[in-house]
Amino acid sequence: MNKHGIVLKPIDTFFFRNHQSFTAGEDSEAEMVFPPHLSTVYGALRSAYIHQHSDFSIFSEGTDKNVRHWMGTPSTIGQFAIQGGFLCRMQKNDHDELEDIYFPIPLDYQIEDKADGKVLPLRLQKKDEQDYSSHHGSHYLYRTTEEKAASMQGVYVPYQEWIQALIDPNKINRWFKVTDWLQRNPKVGIGRNNKENKAIDTEGEGLLYRIDMSMFKDKELGLLVLTEDKHCPDLTQVPFARLGGENRPWTIHQLPSSINLLTKQQEQKIIQQVEKSNMARLVLLTPAIWGYHNGSSSTGQKDRIVWQENENEQKLMIDELEVSVLTSAVERPNLIGGWDIHKRRPKPRRTAIPAGSVFYIQVPEGQAEKIVTKIHETRLTNELSHEGYGISFCGVVQQ
Repeated sequence: MNKHGIVLKPIDTFFFRNHQSFTAGEDSEAEMVFPPHLSTVYGALRSAYIHQHSDFSIFSEGTDKNVRHWMGTPSTIGQFAIQGGFLCRMQKNDHDELEDIYFPIPLDYQIEDKADGKVLPLRLQKKDEQDYSSHHGSHYLYRTTEEKAASMQGVYVPYQEWIQALIDPNKINRWFKVTDWLQRNPKVGIGRNNKENKAIDTEGEGLLYRIDMSMFKDKELGLLVLTEDKHCPDLTQVPFARLGGENRPWTIHQLPSSINLLTKQQEQKIIQQVEKSNMARLVLLTPAIWGYHNGSSSTGQKDRIVWQENENEQKLMIDELEVSVLTSAVERPNLIGGWDIHKRRPKPRRTAIPAGSVFYIQVPEGQAEKIVTKIHETRLTNELSHEGYGISFCGVVQQ
């Protein structure tokens, strides 16, 4: 699975706000999220290309064939598409070589709550008839240690260990928290009237606000955006993108060499082990937007990816493929929004299953290769696939 990489690195501090409201005079503090949503990264690269080769009035009219081919129009999607955005580290003094890429840890792992805490996979076990659980799956995941567990929020692992753990779940040894890489710089400001060059005043009270600007502690750190040749234009002449709050500039560097995340040999090992156990782990590398059908209504029937659930079973529909879900490890859903520049209003919010979510699925005999390759080749999302949502991998089950 060869991909090409685009590295984004900040020139100044940066800030990415969550979905909650932040209105002058009503909200005084904004909460940061990092890494930024894929929609934010995709939109920044799209805007940078349009600015470099044309302008937004021509883009809106769709009269520039090259811009229209790659970036579409305000109402259509162009050829440009990404396959996720991840933290990365570049080789020192070498802008063309990656040292490492970091993926969000799968949620069916546990980390001991100490500085050098071990990363331990949860084990799958079938429920007994006496077991009571609000979870509808036929199996559950259980801990293998009595040590107190650390939070999994914002934990990342080197991608090579992440990929190796698809074949052997015990292969994850190193982990990092994104907060360890960021330096926070609190910023306190006041709303301003730029025309009169003075603070905005509402009934004698200035509009104070506070946000935490951030910067990388290490200048080699950045964001890696993965894409393919047929879905990415030449960005070597596009030097900067405006990304995040206050439109801070980030440099754009298109890597000359390809990145191979999963080899054919590794995929075959996964298929062979899945064939033996008749079970697999579906791991979301990026968030996904699924339809939902509870067994009694027609909601989501037209979606390509549909989650079905009732008291007795859970199922996942992937196009024409139907798989039974034994159990899952997920966090609270993400709310995906954004700002529509053309319509000058917020985009509709969508609910996404977060990256790192894991679904244990039953694999019928003789169907291992079909299911594994289907998961690897399909964007498991009903919307925003061109923005990098729905990238997933299949792994083996350790019992």
